Formats: sequence, structure tokens, C-alpha cells
Amino acid sequence: MRIRQPANKKNRIIKYSLISIVVLALIAAGVFYTLKLLSRDQDSDANGPTTAQKKEMQAVDNAKKKEFAENTKDIDNPGTTVPTPTSPDTIDLSASKTDASTVTIFTKLKNYASGTCELTITNGPKTYPNTADILYQPEYSTCAGFSVPLSELGSGTWTIKLTATPTGANPVAKTINLEVQ
Repeated sequence: MRIRQPANKKNRIIKYSLISIVVLALIAAGVFYTLKLLSRDQDSDANGPTTAQKKEMQAVDNAKKKEFAENTKDIDNPGTTVPTPTSPDTIDLSASKTDASTVTIFTKLKNYASGTCELTITNGPKTYPNTADILYQPEYSTCAGFSVPLSELGSGTWTIKLTATPTGANPVAKTINLEVQ
């Protein structure tokens, strides 16, 4: 005597197998999509830090500069009169491409105890404005720091204008050009 399996049991096995395959495919797609989102959020390339790491490094650098300025604020000779800057010769301005995606602006300000720096960079129709405080140092002061992402202006000849305004005095400006490739 031979026992036969009912037809609906075979159909049930096939149905549950297909449902299992579909569920596994959906889980695999979900894992793939999640991993893809995570890798995109990290915004990293093989040549350097992520965008978030760059922002954190800039914040730490600015905090260190400010701390240094505050710690050395009263070290110079009190009572010595410092002439008010009126000439572009009191500003040393330079710039260089520090890595594949950033241009750093370097400033040395002579006879500036405090005030503000206003940076305006143009490349054709594109403009990049930024401001920073003047940080006092005994030998020379400096702007708090300017790092410009290359993506803001692109390649070409950048016209970099720095306007330094000492506290209680008129602004002094200096302009340079930088070829960015």
C-alpha cells in the first residue's frame, strides 16, 4: 500500500519556500541600502579626512589660536605707543594650496593689536567672503585663520583681498592673486 501526499501539502511547501526567498531578498536589499547610506555619509576619500573631521580640526585650530592670543594678551610692553597701521605694507598676505581640496590663506599683521579681518576671494563670477578676528601676538598679529575649500571657487586665478580693520582705526586692504589648478 502506497501513501500519497496530498497535493495541497506540496503547494504549501512551495509557497513557504517562495515566501522565505522573498523575505531573504528584502533583508539583503535593506542591508545593502543601509551600508550604501553609511558610506555616503562618511564623505571620505582615500586622500584625506572626512568633511566632519576637517570641520573639527578647524574648530580645534581656531580654539588654540584664540587661547594663545588670550594667554599672551598683556605680555608686550604696557604703555608703549604703537603706530596705527595705515599702509598695505603692514600686511603680509600669502596663500597656498595645502592639499587637494583646500587653499589656506596666511596673514601677518604688523602693529595690529585687535580688530577684524575681512577676506573676499573672487574667481570670475564666483565670490567667497569670510571674516575673522585679529589675534594679537608679540611679534606680529594674525587673522584667526582662513581655509577655503577648492570647491567654493574652482580652478583659475583667484583674486584674494584682505581688509584688516584695527580697533578704532580705518581699514587697510591688500590684494594678491593665486593660480589654483
